[in-house]
Amino acid sequence: MDSTGCKFAPEWLELEKHLGFRPGLKGSLEEILEAGKNQLHHKPPVNSPDAPVHFYDEKISPEVTVRVYNPKQKADQSLPIGVFGHGGGFCGGDLNSDDKTARFLAERLPCIVVSIDYLLGPRYKFPTMLNDFEAGFNWTYDNAEKLGGDQSKLFAWGCSAGGTLSCGLAKRLGEKGQQEKLKGIMNLAGGTMHPENVPVRLKDQYKAVYENAADVPIVDRHVMDIFNKAIDANPYDTDYVPALASNLRDFPKTYSVACGLDPMRDDAIIMDSELKKAGVRTKIDIYPGLPHIFWVFDGLPSTKTFYDNLLKGAQFILS
Repeated sequence: MDSTGCKFAPEWLELEKHLGFRPGLKGSLEEILEAGKNQLHHKPPVNSPDAPVHFYDEKISPEVTVRVYNPKQKADQSLPIGVFGHGGGFCGGDLNSDDKTARFLAERLPCIVVSIDYLLGPRYKFPTMLNDFEAGFNWTYDNAEKLGGDQSKLFAWGCSAGGTLSCGLAKRLGEKGQQEKLKGIMNLAGGTMHPENVPVRLKDQYKAVYENAADVPIVDRHVMDIFNKAIDANPYDTDYVPALASNLRDFPKTYSVACGLDPMRDDAIIMDSELKKAGVRTKIDIYPGLPHIFWVFDGLPSTKTFYDNLLKGAQFILS
């Protein structure tokens, strides 16, 4: 097996043994979304008086609601603000999906986190999701002072689909000559490529979509294809495949996460490499033998490592 990790990590096999099954999404789009709800256990958060992070929801347009996380112990100066996109293949997930991850960074960095509840497929097609994410970013930028944040330290980040949105936002801002608005981005296992549009020069690097096509936990090639079809993903739209964007030089500092058993593993690795070639400062962490968004499972030793590295990644893009 190669160094990026096609072989199952022992800790993952131990988790499967403990669970008594292999977590994974199968079947039709409806069955996939239902399995995601049942297996990933997204419980609505509550505001308790002694919690280190408090939150509130605010509707910023008829289509878009945001959730604002504030660390209880604020710094003496204005805080960075992270505009966050949840995962779910652009068809699932909500403001509760990645609450633990948003809450962690708000407390530990510390920073304000603004999580965007974007419209979902299959009812809505791409780029609706990116349009909503961009609207949420612009609202955050315009209201940074009101939120208690530092407008010069705005970053975009997200898990899975939210990571793709963060990259797409950086690409759009660069095209508009507004790249100075964005301090950095963090792509946590989000797609940046499409198997139907892989340049010849990248084909030897783009292997995970085939190596991890089947018999892997959480997300396999079938699930990828189902989600792509549901939102009418265009393989040639660089809002959706930002690794192929012509303006990568305009991207801010970027932190990426790649999971060894993820069919999108090489999306993050190629994105990191292409950004480096364009002169962008980058940092990447690769987790061999672990599946897409493995950090939703608290029992894995690598989950703690992921969160430790996430904090370092955020510090890197803000440095």
